[in-house]
Amino acid sequence: MKLLPSYLNSLRPYASPVQINYIDAVISKRSIRGAGRLLNINESTIRMSLKRLEAKAATKGHAPGSAYDHKIPEGYHIKGISELVGPDGKTKIKWVKTEQDKEQLVNAMHEIFESVCARIDGRAAPIPCPDIADKAKDLAVVVPMGDPHVGLYTWAAEAEADFDCKIAEELLVSAVEHLVDISPDAEEFFLINLGDFFHSDNVDNETAHSGHRLDVDGRWAKVQEIGFWIMIRCIDRALAKYPKVTIHNAIGNHDEHTSQALSATLSAWYRNEPRVSVIKCPSKFWYHQWGKCLIGVHHGHTTKFPAMPLTVAAHVPQMWGETHFRYCYMGHKHHNEKKEFPGITVEQFRTLAPKDAWHWGIGGFISMRDMQSIHLHKRFGEVGRRICPVEYLERSKDDPEIT
Repeated sequence: MKLLPSYLNSLRPYASPVQINYIDAVISKRSIRGAGRLLNINESTIRMSLKRLEAKAATKGHAPGSAYDHKIPEGYHIKGISELVGPDGKTKIKWVKTEQDKEQLVNAMHEIFESVCARIDGRAAPIPCPDIADKAKDLAVVVPMGDPHVGLYTWAAEAEADFDCKIAEELLVSAVEHLVDISPDAEEFFLINLGDFFHSDNVDNETAHSGHRLDVDGRWAKVQEIGFWIMIRCIDRALAKYPKVTIHNAIGNHDEHTSQALSATLSAWYRNEPRVSVIKCPSKFWYHQWGKCLIGVHHGHTTKFPAMPLTVAAHVPQMWGETHFRYCYMGHKHHNEKKEFPGITVEQFRTLAPKDAWHWGIGGFISMRDMQSIHLHKRFGEVGRRICPVEYLERSKDDPEIT
């Protein structure tokens, strides 16, 4: 910081009244420390204020204390001035270093953020609560998502079909949208992710428990973000038709950690939407009572299919006693299996994802691919269901729609 009176006086045109007092005090006492004592303020306050004044002068296209005061290009300010001085003490060459005005850059960034926020605000706008008929008030629509495996990468020449993050998003969102369209009006919509929503559980593209290396489409953070948006799009679509939407993400063997991160993210996203209930359940089992219906959910990797009836009865004996229609929904095996045990029906659901190269190579998980919606009445149990096969989602534009 130059303290020559001529230099300080050249700053006056750009100074505020307070800064002019600082200049006068520094000139009077010939030091910043003396000026601080004179004005009874900390010297660092004066020093920082004068440095800001220098920066302000530079943004005006003027370099105080030098011979350079030419106008610089709009949007730039002087960063510094260098001189080449000869043996005679005279300036031979002078060059001015400029840089883009940071204030202009900040303003440009604000414009970008405003445009981004406009898109987010449009996407996150409140969805009006729909009206439903009286006959729909005792109905619930349940959509079990069987093992979505978002992030799985397959090649049709090597396995069953091509599959990546883009295809996963298209299939899952389209299936939920179609099932919402063809399902009846209802009091509540349950979107139940049966586990293994994400194909891998860490940045090494492995499962946390077994450490198996997996075929994954892209970086872990990319897969996570795509998975979050898939669920948000599905929930928003359900909100447009149903007064209340409940989401449960079961813990699978492929996503022991990321399944819980998914629930936390959705809960935060819909924190101000009272019509959305995101279940944050750290247990591998989840139970819910809907009138006379019991809904149990388990991925299927820790308790096998035949053991589920006694497991449910032992876990929630009171709910078991208060209900008449009991259903346990499972994933894990990728194929459809349904069996009525004494007091409860256990069902395993298919997935829209194809087999990966390893399972295809050993002839495993050979099954059809679909997603379903189940319609439950509070007094009468299951009264209907609709099925959306993957072939329908992959149909050509000329094929008719199912309504």
